[in-house]
Amino acid sequence: IQDYGRGIVVGEQSFGKGTVQTIVDLSHGQLKITRAKFYRVSGDSTQHRGIIPDIAFPALFDPERIGESASPTALPWDQVKAVLPPRGQLVEETLERLRNRHQQRAETDADFRYLTDYSAWLHRHDGSPTISLNLSQREQDREEERQTRLAMENQRRERLGLEPLTELEEEPAVHTSGRAEPTPLDMAILREAGHILIDFDQQLTSRR
Repeated sequence: IQDYGRGIVVGEQSFGKGTVQTIVDLSHGQLKITRAKFYRVSGDSTQHRGIIPDIAFPALFDPERIGESASPTALPWDQVKAVLPPRGQLVEETLERLRNRHQQRAETDADFRYLTDYSAWLHRHDGSPTISLNLSQREQDREEERQTRLAMENQRRERLGLEPLTELEEEPAVHTSGRAEPTPLDMAILREAGHILIDFDQQLTSRR
């Protein structure tokens, strides 16, 4: 989509897995070797760096801890000769306006602000490599986590004019079809992606 200039990419940076492994049978056991790397038509590798979105949403995981770049022995990102010219000019010309309109909504939309707060909390919360073995300390940590998440949820509800909760609903609601109802995080992502799509279509229509 990015390389051919057919649209825009929104969301989080991808995992960064861009290598090909093969298992070789030995007389005693097996040997796993990396024998190839993936490259985009732009010449960029997907290894280590992944795909960088045109419009980034708050991340719900830290690529420096979970992605390919978290491995100290991961092969580095590199480039080969491109087989296509840079992406279409029409898409490039729309990006700045799309990013500006996205940022305006991100600052006012209740669910998206909740997504931003939740992302920041996750990065702070997941940063410690240790966990206490003391039961009372563990229980205190869990209670502090619940209270922090409850406070974030009630801030979201206040922006929407809803009554605050006294306890978090840990289990997602289930639709009559048996599928889980979208969470506020889901709705923030889906709704904003839809707004960006509408903005993009309107800009393309105005140029015709």
